[in-house]
Amino acid sequence: MSDQNVNQVLSFEDKKSSEKSARFKNLASKRTSNVLHDMDVLKKCFDQNSYQYNDEHIEKIFEALEAKLSDLRLASELGSNKTQFTL
Repeated sequence: MSDQNVNQVLSFEDKKSSEKSARFKNLASKRTSNVLHDMDVLKKCFDQNSYQYNDEHIEKIFEALEAKLSDLRLASELGSNKTQFTL
């Protein structure tokens, strides 16, 4: 492969990587904003003047949120290193 072809391939790979990064930043920003908004909405449920709840309710909510956050962290750590099951 000539130097010119190698440079074209590298340029294409850089562009592809840059596009993937931009797409990630765009989607991750929107989705994170949506999650944070939904958490603010959930926070309104803890208004004791409007709602009645107990410690068990609170614990269930936080267990569910913490489990999902752990799943999210694990997914981010695995990234593209996920193993596919095949027979």
